[in-house]
Amino acid sequence: MRRLVLSIAVAFAAVLLQTPAQAGAPAQPATHEASAASKPKPSPWSPRTPTPTSPSTFTGLCSVDVEFTFPVDRVVQRRRIDAGGNTEIESKGRLVATITPSGTERHYTFDISGPSLGAHSQISYLNGDYLYRATGASIIVFFGTTVQGTGMPRLAFTRGPVGILYTGNVKADVITRPRTVIDLCEFMGLGTAP
Repeated sequence: MRRLVLSIAVAFAAVLLQTPAQAGAPAQPATHEASAASKPKPSPWSPRTPTPTSPSTFTGLCSVDVEFTFPVDRVVQRRRIDAGGNTEIESKGRLVATITPSGTERHYTFDISGPSLGAHSQISYLNGDYLYRATGASIIVFFGTTVQGTGMPRLAFTRGPVGILYTGNVKADVITRPRTVIDLCEFMGLGTAP
């Protein structure tokens, strides 16, 4: 019985898999042009390009100025403009930050290679707002009044998905709270700026 079923299945497959010429139909001439429907659409994304991060010194985060340098910076970004004219940014690659408190020889190094891809991309809005989203490890800063009401330290090392909407330089809303938050001013033995 099994052989009979197998024989019928093979015969059925042979009929279905015949080329038009084998089935007695006239052969169609081969074309080398792809139809419009099968041509790939151009990507709305720009090509990925390196985006070097410049060393910076920040005032107003901790009780002393803190200098940031980036001994490893292999981040690439790509961008696209959405229908509303806002810029969506995807980042990936390795980024290592070293923080040195002013007036000290101490330095602290952090791997902050958390990517911002897909649902975790960043968005720069036309009105000046900025949505920061990332996965993995990040260093996040809150200047001036942006820290108020967030429950976050001014200078934070985070792990896990994070989403923060910065409204100009005035306000920030934590949309997705990361699972780990470390106050870096406290970690470095510094006070936090008022």
